[in-house]
Amino acid sequence: MKQESWEDQIKKALELEAAEHPIFEGHQERFNKRLYGENGRGRIISLKTWLAVAASAILGVGVWIFMENSGSVIAQKMPDSPAPEVAYASEYFHQNVPIDVTRMDYQDETVTRFLQQLQELESEYKRLDSLYRVNISNELLIKGMVENFQYRLTIMQKIKSYIEVKKNSSIQQNG
Repeated sequence: MKQESWEDQIKKALELEAAEHPIFEGHQERFNKRLYGENGRGRIISLKTWLAVAASAILGVGVWIFMENSGSVIAQKMPDSPAPEVAYASEYFHQNVPIDVTRMDYQDETVTRFLQQLQELESEYKRLDSLYRVNISNELLIKGMVENFQYRLTIMQKIKSYIEVKKNSSIQQNG
């Protein structure tokens, strides 16, 4: 036995409804009069209605433009200091950097790769910071900036570990 589709079920329900509640005599004519009016030309929207709609649209656009401009003014008045979470992460990063990057061996490919990752993270941080200055209420940007410092600290710790392993292996080879 084949199950009926939902379309067939809807058609049957409509037929049953029509059988139980027939349309009264003159319904179609009354409907057309309401739809098209007495003269048969259709409903005509008055000039007052069009003017009210146009005025509402202009007012809405004006309010929207005002809100956009006032938002940029607020962003321009924002202080140069980052969010407290970001300031704390930055301070922690700079205090706990395990090595001085300026004294690194740039001939080593692994060190160079780590330093490139640090440069990419620095440029990403600058991009996040500029976005934050435009939208100071976006917590995702703050979270991204804090995570950026965490990634940089992780890379610095990897560099330190790599250099220590390299030193220990060179001491064992020389000894």
